[in-house]
Amino acid sequence: MVTAALRHCGRQTPTFLALVDTGSDLCMFDDQLLLLLGLNAYQIGARSTATGIGGVEQVSVFPIEVVFPALDDAKWQIHARFKRMPESVPGVLGHAGFLGRMKASFAHGTTFVLSELRL
Repeated sequence: MVTAALRHCGRQTPTFLALVDTGSDLCMFDDQLLLLLGLNAYQIGARSTATGIGGVEQVSVFPIEVVFPALDDAKWQIHARFKRMPESVPGVLGHAGFLGRMKASFAHGTTFVLSELRL
């Protein structure tokens, strides 16, 4: 898990814990976070599909800045997917948008380590 926040047009969500998922291709967040940014997933978002363990689902896609306070306030733009997520996991960080920029590894088999890749 890593602390994250989303930013769009000067608005920012409160920080939340996002799951780093090395098996996920995409970054996906709860659609309720969009409301905090003044966006409505069902009126203005581009629509797409995402396939996962639960099958194929419709998602909204928005260009969003993602901020990582625990990683020296690293931030960058991503095309994030949004859908209703379980309350316990408001965000999933996958390869496109996160792990493509970060190196994830286990130190000594017990500690999860993230380090930024230099692009």
